[in-house]
Amino acid sequence: MIAIKPTKLKDFASLMQLDVQEDQKGFFKPFEQAYQKRTKSEVFYTIFHDYLTVGYLVIDKGFSQHAPFAKRHELGLSYIMIDKRFQQQGVGTATLKKLMMYRYAIDAESSSICATVASQNRVGIKLFESAGFENTLKSIYEESGKALILRHALG
Repeated sequence: MIAIKPTKLKDFASLMQLDVQEDQKGFFKPFEQAYQKRTKSEVFYTIFHDYLTVGYLVIDKGFSQHAPFAKRHELGLSYIMIDKRFQQQGVGTATLKKLMMYRYAIDAESSSICATVASQNRVGIKLFESAGFENTLKSIYEESGKALILRHALG
């Protein structure tokens, strides 16, 4: 069973131990780096699977105010990371589906969740599409290069 909970200080040690498959290293941001570079509008959540820490995700509650392509009342999924021991087992997809239910607790007015995924990150794109995210076929350029805009309407 997947649970998503606000990250607490007691979670930090296990979150810093997480790693990804070798082919995902270029898209991976270690927890401590993501946390140190967080913005005021980003909120971290720990992902648990049967009470084990398996990853984290970052929601940008101010996404619609600063992303030029964002829709009104849209949340940004800045980052999702699942430990390599739990990848390819449906944990990422289950997490994103759980997030769709949990988003009411994050922001009751949110109308959609948007994520940008590096166009070379085929595993990441497949993950989002398997969880019902629509590939808008639009792209932006980020620090790491071209990224696709994926969106999941909330209703």
